[in-house]
Amino acid sequence: MRYARMVMVLLVCTIMCPIGAAQQLRNQVCLSEGKQQPTYVHLCSKGQWMPNPPDGKQARVAICAWNAADKQETIISEDSGSYLCVSARGLIAFMKIAEGYTGGPNPKTLLRVINSSGKELRTLSTVKTIRDLDWSPDGKRLVFLVGLEAEEFGKYFEAEIFIYDVERGEAQKIFDGGYQVQWAPFDGRIYIYDLAMTPHVHAYDPCSRKVQPTEYHGVYFSPGGRYYYVPQYDPSGMELYVRATNERVASLPSSPVAGEALNLKPRMWLNDEWLIGMIENGEQKPPYYLLDASTGEVLKCTDSVVSAYTADSVVVQRPDGEYDTESIQDMTSVKPHALPLPVDHMRK
Repeated sequence: MRYARMVMVLLVCTIMCPIGAAQQLRNQVCLSEGKQQPTYVHLCSKGQWMPNPPDGKQARVAICAWNAADKQETIISEDSGSYLCVSARGLIAFMKIAEGYTGGPNPKTLLRVINSSGKELRTLSTVKTIRDLDWSPDGKRLVFLVGLEAEEFGKYFEAEIFIYDVERGEAQKIFDGGYQVQWAPFDGRIYIYDLAMTPHVHAYDPCSRKVQPTEYHGVYFSPGGRYYYVPQYDPSGMELYVRATNERVASLPSSPVAGEALNLKPRMWLNDEWLIGMIENGEQKPPYYLLDASTGEVLKCTDSVVSAYTADSVVVQRPDGEYDTESIQDMTSVKPHALPLPVDHMRK
C-alpha cells in the first residue's frame, strides 16, 4: 500500500523540488525558486534501474535538476531513490534501497543527503525500511519513519521514528510506532499519525521532547496550518478540515460523476488555499485537479504531467517531454474546467 506512494514520484507523476526553499512543504513536493534562475529538482527516468522494486514494477530513476532559465536538465545523482525532499538550505534527502536487495516488502534502506551538485554529505543505513521522511523547517534536521510492512492498513510492525541531525550525523529515536509523519512548518512540531494509537494523531515538540495527543484526524497540513486533509484509500478520496476548529468542511470520496467513478488522489498543498492532486482513471498520465480549500470547489488543472509547483504556478511536462509553467490564476479562471461533483460531497 505505502510503496504505491513511493512509486508516484517516478516520471509519470514526478514531483520536482526547487533548490533554496523559503518554506518547507511536504516530502516529494517541496518547492522553491531562485530570484534569477529557478532550478527544480526531481526524479527522472535517466538513471539506474531500481532492482526488484517491492511492487514488481521495474523503475529507472535518477535525481535531476531542470533550470527554468535555459530549460536544460542535468543529472545530479544517478542513484535511484524515493521520498525525494529538498530542504530550506538546498540539501537533497532521499531513501535508497541498499545493495544486495533481492525482493520482498521490507528491504534494508539508506537515508542519503546530497547537495545540489550531487556531492554526498551523509548516508545512514537502516535495518528496517524507511517509510516516510520530512525536513525540519530550518533545513538542518530530518524526521524519518522506519517499519516493517503489515497486512493491516494504517500501521507498520515495529515502527520507529527518528530525528537525524545532518550536520552532526546523529540519529535519535523519538517515538515507537507511527504510519505517517510530518514536520509542520507553521508551529515546528512533528505530527505523527497511527491507527493503532488513540487518538490517531500525536505531536512531538523538539524543544521539550514531549509527545502530546491531539484532536486532529490527519497530519497533511497546509503550509500556514490553516487546513489539513486526510486521504481516503477505499474508496479513494479525501476529507478536508479547518485546523483551528477541527471542523470537516469537505468530503470527496470516489463518487459517480457523469456515470463514471471519480478517483481523487490528493497530492500536496500549493499554499494555504489550493491543494493539488490527480484523478486516477486508468490512464498512464492522469489529469490533475486543484481543490479550493475555502469553497470545496474542484477544478481540472491540466492534462499534462504536473512535475512541480510554487505557491502561484505549476510546472508541467508536455507530451514532447519539455517542461513549462502554468499560472494558478489562469487555470482557476477557466470555469468550464470545473468538475461536476455531487453537491452532497461539497462544503455545506
